[in-house]
Amino acid sequence: MNNVPGWATEGLELKADPNQLKGYATNLATVAENLKDDANGPAMAVFGGGEDVSISTGGMAEGQIAQDLDARNAREMMAFLGDQYKELVAHSAATHILADMYETGANNHAISLNSILWAYQEPGATQPKGVPPYLFDKDGKLVTMNALYQESGQASNTSATDKKMGEQRMPNGDLVTTYQTADGGKRSVTKSGDKVTEIVWNSAGVKVYDLVSLPNGSSTTTFYDKDGKAQGSNVRTVTETKSGVCTADKTYEVTHETAKVETKDASGAVTSSTSDHMVTHKDTKAQTQTRDYYTTNGDDPTKTNQRHIPSQPDKANPEDWQRMAEEQSERARQAI
Repeated sequence: MNNVPGWATEGLELKADPNQLKGYATNLATVAENLKDDANGPAMAVFGGGEDVSISTGGMAEGQIAQDLDARNAREMMAFLGDQYKELVAHSAATHILADMYETGANNHAISLNSILWAYQEPGATQPKGVPPYLFDKDGKLVTMNALYQESGQASNTSATDKKMGEQRMPNGDLVTTYQTADGGKRSVTKSGDKVTEIVWNSAGVKVYDLVSLPNGSSTTTFYDKDGKAQGSNVRTVTETKSGVCTADKTYEVTHETAKVETKDASGAVTSSTSDHMVTHKDTKAQTQTRDYYTTNGDDPTKTNQRHIPSQPDKANPEDWQRMAEEQSERARQAI
């Protein structure tokens, strides 16, 4: 008795053109790269920008709860984008494998459900005949996405799952904390005054990247290849200028913060440059402020990614909390 469902055997014959499959795989990879660029750029706006990440400017409990929920949703969204990128790259790689199978299979009929399962490395699938040799590494193992990441010198280090191994106070006062990463590598964080240096090595002991950051937001990140050789860097330089503006009835303090990010190649040459701007107008009398955000590219003054934050109260500070406590105490005494 034939139990094969009709939808699997009836209908038009499948036309599998290897060139079309490869084109589809290339398109998937392009979509993945575009998604990664967005995830590392515009999508980061879900976390807010500059000082406008507080939902409650007064620090009230209800506002903090809403802010925590918003931050959790933002993290989940970014995690989803990261997983989606990996899925697109995996589909692209599997489609390339299937296209190669069609090209090298006997009379182009070697493709089967088992071949598809094997391309996706599903449990129980066996290697089909006619698989091109270049899909395997020097040890005869299929080149998986993890192997490709390791080959490029990348590693999946998630600080949230790192295990603290210990910390040591150096003679010069530096505090060095060492962690074991989820993939068996190592991460060290050195606090030297206001400067923090983070270095990550993969499980083979090869440096993946190092990051040097300062309290004002300036930082330098250097990336390394599979041999531990520097391949390039991202340099973020934060500057701030202050000025005053007076009108007939108001006095504003204007603060312009610029975060310039330069991408450099192994020789130190700048390959791209963008600047994120935050301009704050503070009404000193009303104790309110507005902010404007925008981005410029290189020497081009054209503004992009513009965003305006309307007038809002200044953030609460320790002096505000002290004054509130004193006022509440005074009201309590008067009520006695």
